[in-house]
Amino acid sequence: MLKDDTHSQGRRVAIGAGAVKDALGYTPKRVYGTHEDGSKWSRAVTYDAGMLVFEVPHFSSNTVTFSGEVSLTGSYSDGSSVGYELSSLDSVSNFSINVSGETSTEWENVSKTDLEPSATNSLSIAGNAPPTGPNSSSPELTVTDNAVDSYNVVQQNGDGDTDQSIRLVGDSGGDTAFSSEMQIKPDASGTIQNLTLDIKYANGDDYGYTVDIYIVQEGTDETYGEGTQIKSGWDPSHTTGKQSVSVSDYSVSSDTTYTIEFVTSGTDNDGTQDSLLIAIDTSASSTWATDSVFGGESAYPDVTVTDIKRTVSSVSVSDGAGTSVSFGDFSDGESKTKTIDLSTSSSELNFSGAGPGDLDYTLKIQERSKTVDPVVTVNGETTSYSGTLSDGETVSLSANDSWVKSSNTVNVSVGDGTLSADAPSPSVNLDYVHDASDKQSVNYSSEKWRESYNVSKTFASDRSSVSLTIPFAGDVVGISSIETRVNGGTWSSVSQSSYSLSNTTLTVNMGSVNGGDTVEVRTTARRVNVVDGSITVTEPTVKGERLDTKFRIDSWSTDAHISVGATPDAGRINYAYKASWSNADPYAKITADGYNFVYLPAASSGGEARMSTIPVRVNPTSGEVRVSVDEPRTQEPQFVVRPGAHDGDTVDFTYLSASDDTHYVLKSETNDVVRADGTANSPLTLEDDDSAETLVFLKDPVSSDSGVVGPVDVGGDSGDPLSSPTVVVIAWGLLTAGFYVMHRRIGGPSGLRIPFVGAVPFPGGIITAVGSVGSGLLIIEFYSGRVSTALASVIESVGPIAGIAAVGIVVWWAYNQFRGRPVVIDQ
Repeated sequence: MLKDDTHSQGRRVAIGAGAVKDALGYTPKRVYGTHEDGSKWSRAVTYDAGMLVFEVPHFSSNTVTFSGEVSLTGSYSDGSSVGYELSSLDSVSNFSINVSGETSTEWENVSKTDLEPSATNSLSIAGNAPPTGPNSSSPELTVTDNAVDSYNVVQQNGDGDTDQSIRLVGDSGGDTAFSSEMQIKPDASGTIQNLTLDIKYANGDDYGYTVDIYIVQEGTDETYGEGTQIKSGWDPSHTTGKQSVSVSDYSVSSDTTYTIEFVTSGTDNDGTQDSLLIAIDTSASSTWATDSVFGGESAYPDVTVTDIKRTVSSVSVSDGAGTSVSFGDFSDGESKTKTIDLSTSSSELNFSGAGPGDLDYTLKIQERSKTVDPVVTVNGETTSYSGTLSDGETVSLSANDSWVKSSNTVNVSVGDGTLSADAPSPSVNLDYVHDASDKQSVNYSSEKWRESYNVSKTFASDRSSVSLTIPFAGDVVGISSIETRVNGGTWSSVSQSSYSLSNTTLTVNMGSVNGGDTVEVRTTARRVNVVDGSITVTEPTVKGERLDTKFRIDSWSTDAHISVGATPDAGRINYAYKASWSNADPYAKITADGYNFVYLPAASSGGEARMSTIPVRVNPTSGEVRVSVDEPRTQEPQFVVRPGAHDGDTVDFTYLSASDDTHYVLKSETNDVVRADGTANSPLTLEDDDSAETLVFLKDPVSSDSGVVGPVDVGGDSGDPLSSPTVVVIAWGLLTAGFYVMHRRIGGPSGLRIPFVGAVPFPGGIITAVGSVGSGLLIIEFYSGRVSTALASVIESVGPIAGIAAVGIVVWWAYNQFRGRPVVIDQ
């Protein structure tokens, strides 16, 4: 119900859209009303800044019915379910269900490393549409030649043991060198460029023997110096640990047996074993493995082939379904990227190439599922489409108004059951719409200093944990009251623990309700905060009108004040007037951080006053400033400035109602000087400080095109008689008449009598013409200020001389008039 006991004229009403949607279950498009006299009305609903706005043609007591539509739109995947409720089913109509095709996608990138140039990798593409890649193009395949790597070439002979060991002994027993060999099987083809040996023991002294290294494709046979020499004269460091040996390039094939032979030479011929480098195995059968010379210790040999150079050429890749792409030859470490037109039938990535190297690849692929066989079920009633819908293709499904219930469940399924589990879940774009209307009682009122809601909702089914959200239209600083009642019962207050106010949104927790219950909530929020006191608003100001609120002081302390920072007029100078107490001297204290406090120093309990504003915003850049209003005017506003805790703060003064393209000055009436000036561009901001003085925004009479317009009285009086055009016109007429009298006195052939010269003929009509025109120019000057500054400057400079001359002329004229007047004696 919308009700206003004070004003009956029609006006626009705004209600929080969120609260209305929560109450109705949908967003209305039109509102229908019935006045208390029975007459009907209807208006369209608009939305602005989260508010539902409509026009009430005559404001009395109204029962409002909201009319709109229930709409479920968007993308729904297979198995989706959504529910909604209606409190009235009588007006469900125009029920329609439309479905549109859309493709769902899912990335399934694949990467592999260390592939032989002729390797084949299986590939499975899910979905029912050809896959895509980056930028919606074909899948993207990147192939890299894995050119440099390290491979451990110590291989097993199949028994799980490491069967080879390397022993390097110098001057052993009889001044002879000892050689050793090791059998290896490389696990990758390539060219050997480096060997790494792990030396486990270094006994005795380093007498400087050297080692030649050979390699031959055969098993060990204790014959040394066979095959290809890949290193000559290696002088090992006589320390334990790994030692790297650079060797000549030697090509090896994977899984092929090779023997590396180590041939030592050099001796000091002293007949004793004084040096030993050895890498041994763990085999207990090796008689020398437990020789006391080695302390009975065991060690693992570690021979590694590193820096293998490999290249691959003539590389191509096919998908097993007739599609292939060629990559050509690769240089060491080269990477190439190409697109490949894969399909749901593609089953593999078959690599074909030549060379001893191996390859890495990454496939960027996005699987896709199109809309197939969409089905929509409404409260058990099923409607569907058979077939595939391309993207954006729309079909209408059958629908019946009778399917809609008070509580509704809508289920969506998509797909024919042939998609694999790892395919993108198919989806459909649903447009589910029907009209609905619902009678809701909503009593809303908005004032400058407070805002009220009264919302009523009838629930169609049982609910638990019911909450009501009310987004207040303006800034509020607190909740004055919240009450609820059920089924028209007694109103009861809501405890503070059962509601919360976050910024401007109020949430009220109402617990559980039964189906059919009508729950009402009424609340009032305040926009002003009274510190160390309390007030009661006796005559509120409706939001949208100029502030003119009357209030009563209920309690007041010495430092009490009213914070108006959350009101619609927070940016303006607020002032109190018509106070019932004497010596009111009210003022506003405005701070740089946005606070606006109104102080009433002489107020006391029981007193009354009114609060209003002038169109001036005050913004100190730091600290605070005090402002008050003695002569309230909305045009060319005037106000009193005083410093706050500290003087000298810079202050921005903004004239909110300044006329565009009009030049203004900010004048100090106290000191009769202009503090700043500027041309308005909706609005006008001029800068000054917080020095104690009276300031006024005035139109510049020289540069303003629109002329000086007298102040508009809004509670004060300018006291300027020239503000009346009637007075100015009468003055012009009197001046013209005076000049005419002068014309009659001194005009004519006798003309003017000039001392020491005599009579000079003077056309007296010129006096009347010049005087009349001059008077008219004065009037034009008053209203438009168009006398040139140059002329004004000349007048200013010669003014004193002209004044003395004018006085002399007047005295001379009077003397001549009375000297020549005849004397008449009454006989």
